[in-house]
Amino acid sequence: GGEVRILSDANTWFIDTILRANNLDSCVSKVVSNPGREEGGALRVASYHTDAHPHASSSPPNLCKGRVMDEWLAQEGSSW
Repeated sequence: GGEVRILSDANTWFIDTILRANNLDSCVSKVVSNPGREEGGALRVASYHTDAHPHASSSPPNLCKGRVMDEWLAQEGSSW
């Protein structure tokens, strides 16, 4: 068995909606994305990372996937 995680710069509302619609939500252990929610008939999306973005980074400032992957690997005791 393996673990399925989703790391996307989309948003959690969109991803959760697609997973539930296809009965896949129980197959995914973790979703990291920009937080999204419905509010007054509109979709509101915030940034996942809210701290300062390094100038040399090539990732968008809202979500650095490399940073999240590094955190996941550190939690698992792995490295690149």
